[in-house]
Formats: sequence, C-alpha cells, structure tokens
Amino acid sequence: MDSRPTLFTISRENALDGRNVYINFRTNLPNYVDRLVGGILGNDWESISQHVASNDTSKIPALQTFDLTAANPTRNDPNAKIIFPNIGYKSQLATALWTASFAQLGGDQTLVNKMRVWIDGQVGAINIPDAQKILMTDPASGYTYVARKYGNDVIDGKTVEKGIASRMLQHANQMIGVAYQCQKDVNNKPILDSFGRPQLILDGQGQPQETGLITTTEVARYIAIIDAVKGIEHDLGYSPEFQCSVFPTGVVVVRNDDLLGDSDQLRTNLLA
Repeated sequence: MDSRPTLFTISRENALDGRNVYINFRTNLPNYVDRLVGGILGNDWESISQHVASNDTSKIPALQTFDLTAANPTRNDPNAKIIFPNIGYKSQLATALWTASFAQLGGDQTLVNKMRVWIDGQVGAINIPDAQKILMTDPASGYTYVARKYGNDVIDGKTVEKGIASRMLQHANQMIGVAYQCQKDVNNKPILDSFGRPQLILDGQGQPQETGLITTTEVARYIAIIDAVKGIEHDLGYSPEFQCSVFPTGVVVVRNDDLLGDSDQLRTNLLA
C-alpha cells in the first residue's frame, strides 16, 4: 500500500502536482489488492490462502499460490487443501491501518471509499440510495452499520462483495445468521432483507435468541474489527491532502510540505 516514492526527480509536473510518483501495487493490480484486503478483513481465508493439491501426499507438500489477479480466480483442483494463512486480529488491524494511511497518497480515493463504514444516525453518515446500501444490525447493541455496495465478485465459485466494508458487513451478517435464530427458506438458508440482513426471530421480550452453533462472543469480536476499521478511518480522515506516516508508537505524523511549509503537524491518535 505504501506508495511513497524512493526516487524524486526535478520536473515541472512534480513541482506543480507531485501525485504521479505515488505508485503502489494497486496502481497496476487493483483487483488483486481489493480481493486481498477484502479477504483479510472479511475473515475469508479460503479466498486468499495458499493451497496444496489434493493428491499431494509428500511429507513436505508443495504450496501453491492462489492467483487473485485472474479475471475469475479459480483453483484448478476443486478438492485442494486450503492452508490457514496465519492471519488474525493484529494482522487485520495492521492491514486496515496501512491501507487507510497510504492508499490515498496519490489522490486515488477508490480503496479508501471501498473501506468506508459508518453507523446509521451517527456523525459521519453518508446519504446514498438504498439500492446501493448493505446493512448489518448488531443484535447486542442494536447499532446498524452501513456500507456502500460495489457489485459482486466471484472467487473460486464463491460470490462476495467487491467492496471492502461491504464484504465485512456481508460476513458479519453470515455470522449473525448462524449465531442467532432467524427465518429460513426451503433450503434452510437464512432469509435476508433487501439490505442483506438475516431476519431474526425474537423472543417474547423482543430480544434475539441464540442458537449455540457459534458463540455470540465470536460475533462480537468480529464486529469489533469493523469498529476498529471505522475508528481508524475517522482518525486518519478521508482527504488525500495530508500525507500520513504511522509509527509503531501509534503516533501519526501528518505531513504536507506544500500546505504546511516544511512543518509537521502532529496528532497523537493512538490507533489501538
């Protein structure tokens, strides 16, 4: 994600604008980067992990990388053994932090916009048509999270959202549909409303009912990742005007020599 150039040249274009030198992997591989970030933040390990051929019985099997650059990523072996990518909460926070920090330095807001998530009714909410929204209502808090949909992508036969935040809400809704009792169709699949939310069956006091298939703690922990992404976005802002450097201490140095004249504006946002 880090697009800060290692080489500076003296040219009129750089002096007048300067954004053209901020090039990262997404500049050339937008689908790959979006799928990778979406898979990491969406807990969708199958869509990003390496795999081993189903007929590989050797003591040291050959790992095969899943090609996310393809138009329709598909594993040649339908029975391939998926390898856990060793990714967890800490890696997800780092992914969200560095993406939000550096993805927009060149002025391209696409990836940051795809990551944008907000809570309905809170400051920072965006008005978009209902047809473009995906919602997720946390059964524990009652808060409704909103993200914009960017269409569908098919990865190894699985249909997922092309957006990052929308993919996260999609996954949270899937977890809610397993953790809580909800209305089912003839195929025993949760019935979703027009915004992608499972229709919960409430008890006599209007509270959601647990199924015990997965714990509500698992759901809460995943929603906490969505909250973390929302908090990182809020702290760093949505404007490419300032170039952000994030250090392990959690201190964010916001730097833009053109606007601030060689001075650094410090913000001690502890992004934890």
